[in-house]
Amino acid sequence: MCSIEKRMRGGGAGDIATLPGEGRTCQILLGVAHAGLGNSKNAIRQLLQEEQEILAQPIDFDWYRLLFLEWGLSNAHLMQGDLSNARFRAAKFVERAQATDEMCWCALAWEMSSRIAMLGEEDDLALNSIMRAIDTVESRHVPLAAWRVYHTAATIYAKRGDMAQAHKYAERFSLAHQSLIESLPEQHQSRHTLGGLHLDITSA
Repeated sequence: MCSIEKRMRGGGAGDIATLPGEGRTCQILLGVAHAGLGNSKNAIRQLLQEEQEILAQPIDFDWYRLLFLEWGLSNAHLMQGDLSNARFRAAKFVERAQATDEMCWCALAWEMSSRIAMLGEEDDLALNSIMRAIDTVESRHVPLAAWRVYHTAATIYAKRGDMAQAHKYAERFSLAHQSLIESLPEQHQSRHTLGGLHLDITSA
């Protein structure tokens, strides 16, 4: 991680200079990378610092970077089991996504909200949020988010004891998941990563 941080922060005489927007994107990616490695505390610190800089001195396309940032923050708080802050960031995520035409992010924002509500035992809110996510991926054709949305939908319905709906969305997850894998080049690393993802609705 140290080498990744050095590269992204741009320290050293031999580093290639980056534009401000590129630098900000790298800082957000660094925060998300921390979360992916399980370093949720570092992820939150990194992403909050970048949010402060963006809000203090906005530049072009920061509105888009903030969508990625909110996704990362929501996930990091969720990893910590901090449902209060996760819920707060997810609400901002939905608000920011809904203000754009970025349907993939809109679907992911509603999916995030549904997951947090499910973990907080807010069953009706979880169902309402995931239905909004489903409507987005199906009415606007958003394959990059569909597999994640269907995965969460199947889990929510299984938790509610509605196994007919759970199996329906588990099947849609399998189809969307496999379709996404097959769309990637043969040697693409994400084929292996995605291939290792499974859905077990019996344990929901």
